[in-house]
Amino acid sequence: MYRKLLLMLSGTALLLSACTGKTENVTVGSVTTAYVEKTESTEATEATDPEYLEEEYFQGIVEKIDGSVVTIRNDEGLAAMFDISEADNDSEEELLEFCEAEVSYSGKLGKEAIKANAITVIMSLEQVAEDEDRDPVICGTFILADINELVIRDANGVEKTLDNNISRLITLGGVKEGTKVQVTYTGSLENLTADRDAVALKVVTEDALDTEEAAATYLEGTVSELKEDGFVLETAAFGVEFSCSKELLKGIEDGGKLRVYYENSLKYRIVDAVKVEVL
Repeated sequence: MYRKLLLMLSGTALLLSACTGKTENVTVGSVTTAYVEKTESTEATEATDPEYLEEEYFQGIVEKIDGSVVTIRNDEGLAAMFDISEADNDSEEELLEFCEAEVSYSGKLGKEAIKANAITVIMSLEQVAEDEDRDPVICGTFILADINELVIRDANGVEKTLDNNISRLITLGGVKEGTKVQVTYTGSLENLTADRDAVALKVVTEDALDTEEAAATYLEGTVSELKEDGFVLETAAFGVEFSCSKELLKGIEDGGKLRVYYENSLKYRIVDAVKVEVL
């Protein structure tokens, strides 16, 4: 009789548990039966734990590197922050601001940095600059400068040395060791066998990035040759052949000093002049 009653109670407990959909321990006499089902907390874990989430990819230009947090902006203008402290990185190119990179991650993008599974540099900063037909820009902290050389330390802690003969400094509060700077240059810092060394064109401190002078792109030098459709400008570092309209050529003399504004890359030392000022 007791055994039948025990079995009946056990069966009733099983039915109740199945109907409620809950996990519970039911003790009848000396017998304990555990029913393990997926609970709400388990479902929540699967919705947030990277192990259960599908891997996503985000590609764009690296805008900022702050320690292990990298900010990338894609073609649609969306910016996202990623923590790459534990991310795999087998890139051949350096991860630096203004390079193009792809990040794999698991989870949802938000205002806070999300853990990256891996990061790969697709194009170096110089390759991106060439693709956009402009002079490359490198970010870093200022170490020292004299009439001949400029030395900065990039985001990876690597010192980079550039020819400083013709660079112009743009700053509001001055520059000293440790000041954050953006350096626009021509030549290459990546290809050490390049025919042309890296020559700094302008050095802009962080506090002056939004100024009109920082946005201006020009060279100053002496006219060494006049042509029908342009002229050759010699600087202390190199010469550039500028093409321009006959209107811009008015007032330009051989041997005269000019400030020449341009928009595209100086890499091949042949570029269009968009504005000319006689000095």
